[in-house]
Order: sequence, then structure tokens, then C-alpha cells
Amino acid sequence: MQNPAILRRLLDLASERLGVLGPAGELRAANASLRALLGEPADGAEFVGLLHAADRAAWSEAWARLGAGGPVRVVARPRAGEVPVSWDLSRAPGEEEACVVGRPAEDPRALRGEVLRSVVANVPIVLFAVDGRGTLLLLEGRGLTALGLEARSHAGESVYEVFAGLPALVDGVRRALAGLSLRGVFEFTDRHFETWTAPFHDEQGRQLGAIGVATDISETVRSEKRLRELNEKLEVARDEAIEASRAKSAFLANMSHELRTPLNAIIGYSEIVLEELRGRADQVSTDIQKIHTAGNHLLGIISDILDLSKIEAGRMELHIETFAVKAMLDDVVATAQRLMTRNSNAFEIDAAADLGEMTADLTKVRQILFNLLSNAAKFTAEGRIALAVRRLPAAAGDRSLDWFEFVVEDSGIGMSAEQTDRLFQTFYQADSSTTRKYGGTGLGLAISRRFCQMMGGEIAVESVHGVGSTFRVRLPARISGQTAPLEEALREPALTDRPTSEPAPQAMLVIDDDPNVYDMMERILSREGLEVYGAATGKEGLALARKLKPVVIALDIMMPGMDGWAVLQAIRADPELRETAVVVVSMLDEKPLGMALGADDYLTKPLRREQLLASIQRLVPVRDGYILVVEDDEGLRELLQRTLLEEGWSVRMASTGPQALEMVEQSRPGLILLDLKIPGLDGFEVLTQIRGRPEFARVPVAVMTGLELSREDWERLSGRVEQVIQKGMYSRNRLMREIRRLAAHFVRR
Repeated sequence: MQNPAILRRLLDLASERLGVLGPAGELRAANASLRALLGEPADGAEFVGLLHAADRAAWSEAWARLGAGGPVRVVARPRAGEVPVSWDLSRAPGEEEACVVGRPAEDPRALRGEVLRSVVANVPIVLFAVDGRGTLLLLEGRGLTALGLEARSHAGESVYEVFAGLPALVDGVRRALAGLSLRGVFEFTDRHFETWTAPFHDEQGRQLGAIGVATDISETVRSEKRLRELNEKLEVARDEAIEASRAKSAFLANMSHELRTPLNAIIGYSEIVLEELRGRADQVSTDIQKIHTAGNHLLGIISDILDLSKIEAGRMELHIETFAVKAMLDDVVATAQRLMTRNSNAFEIDAAADLGEMTADLTKVRQILFNLLSNAAKFTAEGRIALAVRRLPAAAGDRSLDWFEFVVEDSGIGMSAEQTDRLFQTFYQADSSTTRKYGGTGLGLAISRRFCQMMGGEIAVESVHGVGSTFRVRLPARISGQTAPLEEALREPALTDRPTSEPAPQAMLVIDDDPNVYDMMERILSREGLEVYGAATGKEGLALARKLKPVVIALDIMMPGMDGWAVLQAIRADPELRETAVVVVSMLDEKPLGMALGADDYLTKPLRREQLLASIQRLVPVRDGYILVVEDDEGLRELLQRTLLEEGWSVRMASTGPQALEMVEQSRPGLILLDLKIPGLDGFEVLTQIRGRPEFARVPVAVMTGLELSREDWERLSGRVEQVIQKGMYSRNRLMREIRRLAAHFVRR
């Protein structure tokens, strides 16, 4: 450079900050604007040292990238300032010196300020700040008009005057100036605002004033209100639906009772008359047979309608049990055999003897098969009907994953493709002429399909019009579900088949190390029909109890080795013994402790005969007595009385709940046959009152009902009755077989 002075004057004329840097980045020349920006540096000063310490690394990186040609840009602040400057570095080819040009860079802080102002201007909020005296420093926002405030600068005004009509905001400011933060919601005219106020401080932590935000949440509040109203409407609709379902369930239960009870009498009396007319071939016998057949047919239709109603109401449940498939088939075939002979059909069975067991709902599987066989028999005349059963093993050979396939094939009227497509629809039959000619409701196949689906299976049909039909049912061999349903547990009590002439003696166990106690109890209680056994130690007594299953245990406390308290706890913890009645007989006067540990009674020695007899008679089920029939239907009541008397039982009758309780009070029955739907007090209340009296707590009760019992009903009966007999599901002979079995177990005639 030949004349530096001229060059400097030229640079000074430029409006931009211009300079020349040497090969090492030293400042060789600069115009006035650049010198003023950098603080009038000396010639030869290192340029990087004239910049803000935080920006020097960025400058060094840009200088290292500088080559010949286009500029390299870097933003860096001067050492003495905070304003960012955009620097352009360039070097001509072959030159060692570089040019530097500085221009104002966009200030991020200014940009943030613009963004903030835009937010405040467009979002429905109000921002405010006050000093320690409550003077407004800032009041801005689109929400000002919604608060009834002017959209202008209010700086310098008192916040208490500006917010005079907004007590919620005034309160928030006062609290913030007192050092507290506050959140809240207030309503102004028809709008809602959410507020937040808090103190603000300087860098030294000194409080300078208060800041706040008020946000218009009116739309949110309105949306929440609409949502609440909608939820309330949904809750009302839900409650109405629940009530409608409850009413429907009650209606179905009542209909079940009202229809099945008279049908039970019709079918029962017709069976009695048929037995009396056995061997006669006159018109009367034929008419009675028709009545019996029609009654059973009507019962089947009613049961189908109630089943479908339960399915649609979601009240149909699976009652899973394990059963032998061959035995189930034998039962179905025996029932269906009579249907086959009506139209002179040949009935063929193809089933292996070793099909094994199935875990499913036995009643529903049986009903599916009977529906299919019944249909086949109805629509086939002088033809062939076949039932084939196969077990289909899983590919891996795991029998838990096996399937059963049931195939019913007939040579009947068959169906078209269009008819088979709609066959499993509710109330559908192939055509109207089918209904006129063959009868039926069209429910059987629809119900069968629902049952299959409930058990994880399927049903399908193949048919050719005029040739015949084939129905295939596939069901898993093991269906998961409730393994011990209340219904089944109550319907089939674990009673042993004992001779009706003389019931087996009831066992009593005396656990006492004093042989005199055993001897006395044996002498007294053997006259009461009890077979008394003795054990001298607690361990021996527990072993004997598990073997004998006694109806009552007399237990001493002070015994060597295992004392009576330990024995009592072991009895109550044993699933096989926990329901056994236990009478503590001890020298210790610890009745509260004994009763708390599960004793049924507590007697202190020396033992009195009357005291012992009273306790045992209260706890041991009565074997003598009469059968009390509680039934409001006159026809069924007379049928039961007539049949039971013919069989040699002592019988008493009650038609209302209060009458039944009065009879029980007068004379303890040996067995109660209880209808649930009786006037005065229903059967549930009668049962509750009987079980609430200690002297009647162990009187056996069998429920007879035509009601469609709910899950809650079964739970109310569980553990309180010996059996539930549903009217309409039993023929007269089976009904009497069940009653005879109960009576033989509990009543001596």
C-alpha cells in the first residue's frame, strides 16, 4: 500500500464499518466508523482481541476458514458493547491482506420483543406489571376489552383505580405485593378469566413490584359445561337403560315363574294319570298323552324365549364343568330316540367309546345337540338321521387344545343356498310353509349358534334342497371359565344314595383325654341316634375327623401335646372340616375366646345331661320330622302332597310366607320345600328368618322355583340351602327322585 493516508480517507467516506487486516489478523487500517465501534484501537492491534470474549472462538473459526474468493460471515460483538455485528471477511487472490466489513446484525432480543408483542396482541390475555406503590408499569393485551378496559397505555395510573371494577385482580395484586403468588378464576359479565399474580425481584432479590396475567378461558368453561351436561345426560340415559334392563329381568323372572309353575302342574298331573292308565288304549289315555306332549312342547318354547331374552340382555352365563362325553351322548340319544320313531326314521350313532372328557357347559352342549337332532327328526320322514362325534387333536398333540366335532346329518327336505344364509337368524325358518306344516318358533338354531359362540366354538350347515342337511358343531375340549358355578353346586348336592327305609347313623366325635367324658357322652347321645367315636389326643382327633366327617365334634381344651385351641384352629382351617359343628367342653371358663376362634357352642365341666342334649340337638341336623311344602300354587301344592303321602312321608302344607314361619315355630320340620315367589313374605325373606334363628339354622331347605334366578339370587342362596330345583326343568319322576333323595337324607318316615 503506497499511500496509507489516502486509503484511510477513502475508507472514512464509507457508511459501513471497513477495515484491512494483515496476514496474522492484525488491524492495519480502519475507517472512522469502525474505529469508533472498536473503541479507537491502535494500528497493529490484534482484531480478535477487540471483540467480546464470548465471541472470539467464532471469529477465530471464521478466520481459519478464510481463503481467496467469497466472503466468510461471522456474528460477533465488540469488546465494549452488547450489540451484535455481522462481519464479512474476504481476501483477493494472491493477496495476504484481508478486508473486513461490519454491518448491524439482527438483535435477538429485539426479535424476542417483537414476538412477545405479537403474542400479547393476538392472544386473549392481559399482561400487567406494577411497582411497589401499585402504579402500572405495563398493561397490555387483547383481553383488555373483554375486561371492560380501554386498549390504551395505562402506564403511570394506579392499578387500584384501573381495576376498581375487578376485585379479583385487585386482591391478586395486593397479595403479590405482599410477597405471595396467587392463582384463581373469576367471572366478569358473561366471561371467565383465569388469573396468576406474583411478585418480581431484581438481581439482588429485592422486590420491585408485582406482575400478573389474566387469561380469557370462557370457551374452555363453556366447553366444560357442555361436557358436564352431556355427561349428565349420558348418566341419565345409562340409569334409564339399567332400570329398563332391571325391569326386563324382573319381567322375565316373573314370566318364568308364572308360566312354568302351571306347566309343572299340567305335566305332573298328566304323568300321574298316564301311570294310572298304563296298559289302557282308550280315548282318555290318548287325550292325556296329548296333554302331556303339548305341555312339554309349550315348556320347550317358553324356555327358548327366556334363553334368548337372557342372551340379548347379556345375562346368560356359562357354567363350566368336566363331564364324560360318552355319558352325555347316551343321555341325548335316549331322549332323541323317541323323536326319531315318530316319522319312522332310522337313527345311526357313530361315536367312539373312549372320547374322554370335556370341560364345558354341559347343559348348553346337550341343548345344542338336542336342538339339531330335534330339527332333523322334524324335517325328515322315513329317512336316515346320523349323529357322528369325533375328537380332533391339536397339531402339537396337547389334549388341552383338542376340539370336539359333532355332526348331525339327515336325508330330509333340505334347503336352498338363500335359506341357509339366513338360517341362524332369530325367529327365522326356511319359509312360511315350513312353519305352517312343521311348527316351531325358529329360535332353536339361533340359540344354538349363540351358545357355540359363548363357548368359543362355531356351527355351520351344508344343505341341498330335496336331498338333506348336515350341521357341524365344533367346540373346544376345554373351555376356560367358572369351574364351580353356584347353580350347579346347588342343583346337584353331594348326597349319597342311601336306603329310604332307614338312614345311616350320624357320627359324633369326642376329642378328650378323659375316658369318663367319652363314656358319658356315648351313653347319652347314642340314644339320640348318634354314633359316638372317641379320640384321646388332638392329633388323633384330627385324623379321625377327616376320616369320619362327623356332624359334630365335642372338644376338650386341656389335653397333652396339641391342646384344644390348636385343634379348633386346625378344624376351621381345613376345607373338609371347616363347616363341622364344634362344641367346646372344658374346665376353663373361656367362652368368649372359644366363640371368637370358631366354636359353635361352649360348655363348661362338670357337664349336665340337659345342657349337652340342648346343645347337640341345636347343632345336629334333625333326621326325624315332617316335610313342609311352602307353595302358593294350589295345583302344584296338591300334586306334591299327594305324591309325598303316597310315598309314606309326613307332609304339611303352607301357601304363604307367614304361614310357613308359624308352622316352623310350632314344630321343627325335617325338610322344607320352599317356593321363592309366595305372598306375604317371599321365599328369600322366609329363608333369612329361618336361618336367623339358632334352633332352626341347620334345618335343611330345598328351594323350588319357576323364577329365572340372577347371579345375585344364586349368591343369596349359596350356603343357605341344600338344593335349588327349577320348575319346568324337571319331569314329575325326576322331581320326585330329587325330593326323595333329599328326604331320605334328612327325614325319617
